[in-house]
Amino acid sequence: MKRALIVAVLGGMVVASGFGCEEKKTDTLGDKMKQAGSAAADKMKDAGSAIADKTKDMANAATDKAKAEVKDLMDNIQKKVDSLSKGGESLKPDQKGEFDKAMSGIKSTWDEMSKGFDGMKDKSADAMAKGLADLKAKGLELMDKVKATAAKFNIDLG
Repeated sequence: MKRALIVAVLGGMVVASGFGCEEKKTDTLGDKMKQAGSAAADKMKDAGSAIADKTKDMANAATDKAKAEVKDLMDNIQKKVDSLSKGGESLKPDQKGEFDKAMSGIKSTWDEMSKGFDGMKDKSADAMAKGLADLKAKGLELMDKVKATAAKFNIDLG
């Protein structure tokens, strides 16, 4: 019995001394899986953000390129229209009426294109891309009309 009492006292001392110490909790498998999942989600979020940024940059570059192409086309059309107009000044009176009618149509289309191009600033990226494509198609048609008019009236566009 003496022995049982000693064991009980020592056991109590061991238990009592354990209450003063903080036990360090080890991460369970579930905790580690949650941490790994959170880390993976963060990396996916970062990767998605990087992809979105890269896509936006590429779209902006494509839009800038299309805008530059349309601007260049419009500059060339303007030069050709100026040459056509100047060449029309030396036409015979019987040709003037038909020439003026053709120039009126050309200038009307040109004014439409200019307004459309100036309005691109306020459009979304998708609307701008579609608008630039439409302007380019209209510009190519106008350039053909200018060249056909010049050829009809034997005017050198330079």
